[in-house]
Amino acid sequence: MCKVSPGNRGGQRGDGSILFVGCDIGSRHHAAAIMDPSGRVLEKLTKVFNSLKGFKFLEGKIDYWAKRTGANTVRLGFEPTGHYWKPLIHFMCNRGVEVSFIKTTAIKAMRELTDSTQSKNDRRDAVTLAHLLREGKVLKSVPPEGVWRELRDLVKHHRRLTEENG
Repeated sequence: MCKVSPGNRGGQRGDGSILFVGCDIGSRHHAAAIMDPSGRVLEKLTKVFNSLKGFKFLEGKIDYWAKRTGANTVRLGFEPTGHYWKPLIHFMCNRGVEVSFIKTTAIKAMRELTDSTQSKNDRRDAVTLAHLLREGKVLKSVPPEGVWRELRDLVKHHRRLTEENG
């Protein structure tokens, strides 16, 4: 079952037992940044392929940093645009990672505040996502799992068929 990050509750910054992972989603590959509770970027990953091999690569990096820092909780934040995020998020949810959606407008605003630019850069956006996650600026929503995900997909399919025949 997927867990949602608790949002901006106290104690996130001072708790050394949490790793924050910002992930900028792409169709073929994702960019990720792993951050500790103090805001220090531990690692930037420019190409995490949107495949099982890529997901396991990211999981290995997260495990490495969790062991080095003593973290026992991992929170992953991402921007839920398109559908390319779904395989990665379901993979991470099945491994006990807490996931959070982060609004596009929040990313854009943070980018403007920190970089004085609106230009998009996958690596920079991954770091921005990790910062927003660390600050608790997330949407409180959980991706549907199991029968709820199947039901949602069936309803979407039914709507599509109805519109085509309609």
